[in-house]
Amino acid sequence: MKPDIVHFENRLHQEMVELWKSATGAFVDAITTPPFNYIHVDTGMSMASAIPLAEQLQMGRIVRGRIHSMQKSGPKLGYTELGTGNYNPKGTRSIAHGERLGESAYTLDFGDPVTGRGWVFEFRISVTQYYMHEALGHSKHSQAWNTLPTAQNAFAQYMKDNSGRVLKNSLSWLLRGKFASDLPRRFQRGA
Repeated sequence: MKPDIVHFENRLHQEMVELWKSATGAFVDAITTPPFNYIHVDTGMSMASAIPLAEQLQMGRIVRGRIHSMQKSGPKLGYTELGTGNYNPKGTRSIAHGERLGESAYTLDFGDPVTGRGWVFEFRISVTQYYMHEALGHSKHSQAWNTLPTAQNAFAQYMKDNSGRVLKNSLSWLLRGKFASDLPRRFQRGA
């Protein structure tokens, strides 16, 4: 019997999707969890920009809970749009608005073993206040948040710590006798 490489590739891809999702979850966890380099919360708009990504990872309720537990104030009027610099005096800085902005703040693609399309995870800051705090701090009394380097490290560390396990699981599956015919155990050699 010869190994069924197509099934192996599919299994490996499924395991890699789970690894990629979990590493992305570590990224989201890092930008939304105090006490180190996380998105601080006033109205909740900045942290809420991570909710759409968190929802895709089944972490939306967790991030929402973090926002509400740290929220210092309710919605406030007036914000500047990132990219255009336009000030909207009637626009509301709120969790809901941050969440809407967050819908276009990331790309998450699990690749395709058939077409060879690669894996992609990108997170872009979509809220002006978050952008200002990330690198600059807000004033001479406020440090920069530096959430992205912290989150990138969390993603990379998760991948480093867990990628061997994924490969080991898939290879183990192949070596246990999952062959082209995927015969019941009683017909496999050595059973």
